[in-house]
Amino acid sequence: MKLVDAFVAMGGGPNSEGYVKKNIIIDVIKNEFELTFDMEEFLEDISATSDDLDFKSFCQLFENNNEDDSKSVISKRSFISVSI
Repeated sequence: MKLVDAFVAMGGGPNSEGYVKKNIIIDVIKNEFELTFDMEEFLEDISATSDDLDFKSFCQLFENNNEDDSKSVISKRSFISVSI
């Protein structure tokens, strides 16, 4: 449910419908969370080719794509950028 709340807070619909603008996500990651990794490159990595992300694509930002590690891909990238 928390991902739906985040999706809605960034402009998506409450029933996981609609879209969130990539520029809003980039702004939040860079300015609100002050993470320094290349968010544009990351969005390309998850095949987010349009300016809008649907709920499924939005969730890919926070899902764990590696079963051996419990951190999401975005968490791993933020840890790497802070550690360097």
